Amino acid sequence: MKRRKYEKKPLVPLLNFGCQDFMPKMATCTLPLRNICELEPISDVVCEDGYKSLINNEAFNEFLKRYIDHFEEASKIEQPIVSLEILESWRREKNGRFVKNDEERRLWHDIGDKKARQYITKALKQISKSNSKVSDNTDRDVIEGTTSCTSEDTAATETSSQSSNLKGSSLMPVAPLASAEAEDQNRQEFRCIEINPKSKDRLYGRAQEQSNLNVLYEQSVTRMDGLSNFLVLSGEPGIGKTALAQSLQPTVVENNGFFVQAKFEQLTVDDSLAAYISVFGDFCQSILDMNDKRIQRMHVEKITNLMEYLLEDSIAVSVVPALGEVLKLASNSAKYQHSELSSIHESISGDEKDEKQKQQVPVHVSYSSARLKFCFSKILKSTVCKEYPLVVLLDDVQYASSPVAFRDFLTDLVDHREGLFFIATYRTGLGTSSLSFDQLTSALSQDAVNLHHWEVNGLTPQAVHELMADKISLELPKLDNFSSDLFYLTGGNALFLLELLRSFQDDGILKYDSGSGQWICDNHLLSHHPSMQINSLGEFYQTKIAELPQPAQETLKIASILGPSFSKKIVDKVSKHSQAADSLVMATKVGLVIKKSDGILSFRHDSIHTATYSLIPDNEKSIVALALGRRLLRKAGEKGINKYTADIISLFYRGRDELTGTSSSSDIASVATLCLQASKAAATSIGFHSSIFFVDFGIELLEHAGKWKDNYDLCLSLHNNAVDIHYGVGQFDKVEELVGEVLENAMCFEDTVQARMMKVYTLGTRKQLVEALEYGLETLTLLGDPIPAFPTNVQIGLAVARTKRRLKKKSDAALLRIPTLADKKKIEVMMALQILFLNAYFARPSLAVLICCRIIDITLKHGACAVSSVGFAGYSVVVARGGINIEEGYKFGKNALAFSQKFGGDVWECRVAAAVYGCINLWKEPLQPCLDELKKAYLLGLGSGDIEYAVLNASLYIWNIFEYMSVDQLELAIRNLFERMAVLNQERSLLSLKPAWQMCQNFLGRNHNPKYLLGEALTREDLADSVYIDNHYELRSSIGADEMVMAYHFSDYAMAEARLPCAVLLYNNVSTISAANARMYHALILLATTKKSNWRRIRKVKWLLKRFRKWSKSCPENFLGRQFLVEAELAGVQNKVEKACAKFYLAIIQFRDSRCLLYEALANERAGKFCASIGDKGKASKFLNEALKVYKYWGAVAKCEHLKSEMQTSIMCLTCNT
Repeated sequence: MKRRKYEKKPLVPLLNFGCQDFMPKMATCTLPLRNICELEPISDVVCEDGYKSLINNEAFNEFLKRYIDHFEEASKIEQPIVSLEILESWRREKNGRFVKNDEERRLWHDIGDKKARQYITKALKQISKSNSKVSDNTDRDVIEGTTSCTSEDTAATETSSQSSNLKGSSLMPVAPLASAEAEDQNRQEFRCIEINPKSKDRLYGRAQEQSNLNVLYEQSVTRMDGLSNFLVLSGEPGIGKTALAQSLQPTVVENNGFFVQAKFEQLTVDDSLAAYISVFGDFCQSILDMNDKRIQRMHVEKITNLMEYLLEDSIAVSVVPALGEVLKLASNSAKYQHSELSSIHESISGDEKDEKQKQQVPVHVSYSSARLKFCFSKILKSTVCKEYPLVVLLDDVQYASSPVAFRDFLTDLVDHREGLFFIATYRTGLGTSSLSFDQLTSALSQDAVNLHHWEVNGLTPQAVHELMADKISLELPKLDNFSSDLFYLTGGNALFLLELLRSFQDDGILKYDSGSGQWICDNHLLSHHPSMQINSLGEFYQTKIAELPQPAQETLKIASILGPSFSKKIVDKVSKHSQAADSLVMATKVGLVIKKSDGILSFRHDSIHTATYSLIPDNEKSIVALALGRRLLRKAGEKGINKYTADIISLFYRGRDELTGTSSSSDIASVATLCLQASKAAATSIGFHSSIFFVDFGIELLEHAGKWKDNYDLCLSLHNNAVDIHYGVGQFDKVEELVGEVLENAMCFEDTVQARMMKVYTLGTRKQLVEALEYGLETLTLLGDPIPAFPTNVQIGLAVARTKRRLKKKSDAALLRIPTLADKKKIEVMMALQILFLNAYFARPSLAVLICCRIIDITLKHGACAVSSVGFAGYSVVVARGGINIEEGYKFGKNALAFSQKFGGDVWECRVAAAVYGCINLWKEPLQPCLDELKKAYLLGLGSGDIEYAVLNASLYIWNIFEYMSVDQLELAIRNLFERMAVLNQERSLLSLKPAWQMCQNFLGRNHNPKYLLGEALTREDLADSVYIDNHYELRSSIGADEMVMAYHFSDYAMAEARLPCAVLLYNNVSTISAANARMYHALILLATTKKSNWRRIRKVKWLLKRFRKWSKSCPENFLGRQFLVEAELAGVQNKVEKACAKFYLAIIQFRDSRCLLYEALANERAGKFCASIGDKGKASKFLNEALKVYKYWGAVAKCEHLKSEMQTSIMCLTCNT
C-alpha cells in the first residue's frame, strides 16, 4: 500500500480503532539487525532505558524536534502514525537502528519497528509537555495496546454546541467552525464537522445550566454572611453531573481561585482522611500550576509562614507531596529580626524547625490525623477568600462512609469562612448507597450552607444529533435515523452513547473509509445488533462482561467485592482458578479494567464496578465476601497476616451477615481477635478512623458470640483498646459508655483498673478535676493503698520530712541502682498515682505533694519504674516551690530525668520535662535551653497522644516566654494552640492559659479597658467555669496576678496593690519563672507609691531583693536584670540619684542582652519617669522614646498609646518624636 502522509489525507477520526490496516510499509535498514558486534555511534540509538534513551540521545533528540509540531497537531489516534513516519525517516535517512544489548551473548539486537515506534511516541509525549491533554476516559489507543479510562466526566466533555437543555446532558469536544458563515450554516442544519484536536472542551446543551451555575458560584463566594452555597447535582450514572460541575473550573481559575475535588468510592471502610488529602492535594497543585507568579508567591509565602507556626510540615508533606513542592518555592529571604529574637521565638510559634528532632517524634493514632486536618483547615482558612475563592467538588457522595463522617468533613471545610462554593454529585438509580439522599440533606446544616438541588437529565435529541455529527461523518439522512435510534435507546446518556458507538465499531458495524473520509454504517447489522436491545448503561456493561470467558467473569466478580480499586495479588490469592492474572489482562484489553499504580488495578468507570458487583445475587454477596475473607486469611499464612489484615477484615465486614448467622462462636471470636490486632496496628498509622472501625467491629461481632459470658478476656481487651482510641480522638462520651460497660461486666476489680484510669484521664481532660480526684482516690483505696483526699499540714509535713530523710541516705548513683518494680499491684498503684498527680497539682496542691512522696516511698521500698520519674519530678517542684531550695530541687530534677530515660523513653520524658525544664532548671540554667526542651516535650506529647502533658508543656513555654516573644506572635501562638485542641474537643484543658491570652489581647489594644482581664479570650463564662473547679488556686490567682501586672503597666498603682495578695499566693505556690516576675512586680508596686520614710515597705523590698540576689548568682542571664530594676527603683525612692541611674542603665543592658523585650521597655520607661521626676528632661525624653520604640516592636499598641498620653500630660508635657 502506498504510504499515506497525514498532512494531505483526512485524519482518521477518533473512533477508528482499526487503523492498523492503513499503516504505511516501513523502509528497511540496510545494516544487520541481529547479532550486532559494533554500533554506529551516529545512527544507532541504544534503548536500555526505554523511551528515555531516545530523549537522552542528542542526535535523535534533535531529529525528533523536527516533527514535534506535527505530533502536537495530530489527534491521539494519529500520533502513532507520526511516530511511524519518524521511524521510517530515521531508518531511510540515517540507516539507523534501535538496539538493546544481549548480556549473555554480548551482542546487540534491534528491538524492531513496533517497539521502536512505541518508544518514539512516548518520547514525543514527554518532550511536548505543553500539548493539551486528551482525556483518558474517552479515548483508547489500540495501536499502543493500551486502554484508557472512560468516565462520566470525560464522556461528557468531548464536544459542545450552543443549544441548551434545561434539565441535563452529557458533554463532548467539538471543533470550531472555520468562519462565522460556517457557524451560521451549522445552526440551520446538522453538518459533518471534522474533529479538531485543538478544540476547547465545551458542553452540549448546557448553556442555561452553565449560566445558572456561574450565577450560583458568584453569589456563594461573595456572600458576607458566611453561608456558602451547596449545590447537589443528582442523576443516573454517565449523565454528565461531574462534567457540568467541572465546566466551572476555567472560570474559577481565571478568577485566581482554586478548583479541588474529592471522590468517594463504593465499599470504602474509611474515607474521612482521604477526602481531606484529595482536597488539599488539588489545592497545592493549583498553586503550583498558577500562571500569575505574583499571586503564586503570595500564597506560597502564606503557606510557608503558617507551616512554620504549626510545625506540621514533616507529616503533612509525607501525606501530600504537592505541599512539599509548594514549600520548595518559598523564598529564602531573611526576615527582619530585632535583637536576634528568632532564636527564642521557636516552638509554639515555630520560626525554626529541627527536622531530626521531629523525625524522632512518634506518630500516634489519635493526634496524627487530627493535626493533619487542623493543618489543612488552617491553611485553607488563611488563603481562601472572595478574592481567591475555593470550589470543592465532592464526587459520588452517595458512597460516603457515614453521615457523621461526611458532616464532620464538611464542617471542617466550611468553618464560617467566605469565598467557598460546594458542588456534590449524587447518583440515583442505585440499589443501595452508604449515604441516602435524606441523610445527605440532613447532614447539610442550614446554619452552615445554603442547599440547592438540581436534577440532571440526559441529552436532548438535538444535542445527540450534534454529538453524532461531530463523532462520525455519515450522510445526513442516515445520521438522522442513527442518532434518533440511539437517543431513544440511551435516553440521552452520553457515556452510554459513546460506549455503543465503540461497540459498533469493534463489531464492524461502523467502518471508516479513508478514501472518502466518511464513516460507513451497516444498517442491517445495526438493526440486529444485541446492543440495540439494551436499556441501560449497567446492562450494557453486564453484557460485555458476559461475553468474556467464565474464569474472567468470576475474577471480575471477585475484584468487585474488593472495591473499585483492588490489588492483583489479593485477587490472585483468593481466586479459585489459576487464570486470575490472565483474566485481568483480558479485562484490561477490552477496556473494563485499567492499571492505577504498581500492583493496583481499578475498574475503568464506577458504573462498570457497580454493574459487575450487581452480577452477584444480593443473597450471595455476604456469602462470597466471607468466603473470600477466609480464603485470604488462609493463603496469607502467619508470615503474611500482618500485610493483609485490613483487607481480610474488610471482607469479613462485608460478609458479616453470613458470619454472624452461620458461623460458630469460636469462628466469630477468631475474627474479633483479628480486629483487635488490626486496631492496634492501625494505631501506629494516620488512619485513626480505621482503628476505631476495627475495634468497634470486633465488639459488634462479640454480640453474636456470647460477648462477656463466653469470650470474657477478648471482650475486655477490645473494650480497653476501644477506650484508649476513643479517648485519643476526643470522643469522651463514648469513653464513659465503654468504661461503664467494663465496670458492669468485669469479674474482679483488677480487670477494671485500666478502664478506671482512663476515666480519670477523661475527667481530668474535661477539667472535671473534683470528679477525677474522687474517682482516682476511690480506685487507690480499692487497690489497697489509700491516700487522704484532703491531707492536713501535719500529714504533708511528716510525709515530706520522711521522704527527705530517706533520700539523704541515697546518692544519685544508688537511686539509679534501685531494682525494677515487679509487683503488678504496686505498678497499678503507681500508674493511678501519676494520673492523679496532674489533677491534684491544679486543684489541690497539698494532695499533689503527698502523691509525690508516696511515689518515691514505693520506689524506695519496692523498686523503680517509669512512674518514679514523675514522682521525683513532682518532688523537685515541691522542694523548689517559689524559688526556694533550688539546689535540692535541681538535684531531684536530674534524678527524674535519669529515671525517665532508663525506664520510660519519650512518653515519660515529655511528662518529666514540664517539671524539670518548666519549673526547675530555669533557676539554674539560661532560659533558651529550657525552652528548647519544652518545645521538644510538647511535640513528643502530640506524637504520643499524651495531650494533657503536651498542653502543660505548651502552657509552661508560653508563661516563660511571655516577656520575650512579640505579643502579636504570642497571641497567634496561643490562638493556634486553642484551635488545635478544639480538634480533639479539649479546649478546657487550656483554661489556665486564658489569662495570658487575654493579656496579649489587652496589650494589643483589643479591650477598651486593658487593666481588666475580660474579653474575647477570657469570658464571663470562663470565670463561671472556674468557680466549679475545686480550689483551682492556679487559675484564680493567675487572673488576679495578671490584672496586677496590667494595672501596674497602665499606672493604676492602687488597683495593682489591691491585687498583690493574688501575686503572693501565686509565687508561694509555683516554681515557674512567674514566681520571680510576681516578686519583681510586688517590689515595684510597693516602691511606686512609697516614700523614703515608709521603712516597712522598704524592708519588704529589701527582703525580696535578697531572693533576687540569690537567683542572680545561680543564673544571672535570667534574673540579674530584674534585680537591677528593683535596685534602681529602690535607689530612686532613697534619693540616690547616681546609683539609681546606674542601676537603670545596667537593667536596660541586661534585659537587652537577654532579649527580654517587655522588661527592656519597662526599664526604659521607669528610667524616663525617674529622670523626669528629677527635672532632667533630656534624658527623660530619650528613655521614654526608647521605651516607645521597644513597646511598639513588642506589639503593645495599647501601652504605646497610654505612654504617649502620659508623656503629653503627666510627665511634664514631654513631646513624643517617634
